[in-house]
Amino acid sequence: MGIPSADDMVLDTRNDQQVASARALEILIGAPLERLLIFTGIAIPEWDSQGHLDRKTVWVNLGKSPTRILAFTATAGLAAIGTDDDNGFAMGTDTVRVERRDDTGELALVCDIAVAGTPAYVHRFAYQTSVVVEVEDPLIAGIIRWPADLTAMRRTSDLVTVTGRTVQVVPGPPGGFGSSVVRDVARAGESDRPTQVGGFFTSPYVLVGESLLNVDVTVMPEAQPGAFELPPDRLAFKQIGGTRPTRVTPSNPQAFGIDFEMDVAGGLH
Repeated sequence: MGIPSADDMVLDTRNDQQVASARALEILIGAPLERLLIFTGIAIPEWDSQGHLDRKTVWVNLGKSPTRILAFTATAGLAAIGTDDDNGFAMGTDTVRVERRDDTGELALVCDIAVAGTPAYVHRFAYQTSVVVEVEDPLIAGIIRWPADLTAMRRTSDLVTVTGRTVQVVPGPPGGFGSSVVRDVARAGESDRPTQVGGFFTSPYVLVGESLLNVDVTVMPEAQPGAFELPPDRLAFKQIGGTRPTRVTPSNPQAFGIDFEMDVAGGLH
């Protein structure tokens, strides 16, 4: 963790005059608290030297603010270029790293660059970084399990759909009846292939999004058509862990252990 000094240059991926072609890809990597973030772009420092080997630290704000950096890889090109002593031109990237800024909490790519010439310029450099981070996104997570002898799987992914639903009561006119509006606030499939533990198959799921905050969410799993030998209308889900409904808030943004068991509709198999 660190903070740019007064002599450092700070560029921002949200400004296309400072960073061109900025892209970010976010991937859930199994554990609900962890994400793999992949960033690419072309930084535009437009920095020059007037004959000496001048060094500059460039911070590229990446636009994400995770709780903690767990691991990263980073590269910036070019690494080094130069000419003979008569021309006295050199340019290079000395070190590249990823830091979480102390002042803003934002991820930043930090590059130490150098240039020498009369004059010489660093107009642009390309970068790519992959960062494993811990996040505190609003989420509801749990597992779905079913007896191994319940029904055969026809595939090993896209088995269930998990929907988070809220019910909003709309008041009626004076002396009249109100109504209820059901709204889907999040939807996902299982987040990993099923594994067999004892006599059960188990798959995790994660519902993520700001729409989960400050509302009572009822989690509703459904079997996908064609996923099992038994059709979806023959399979039912019973909640076996956690609260129902579930509420997450800014101070407690994550709920775990909202677990379900799948069985034959109408009773135990």
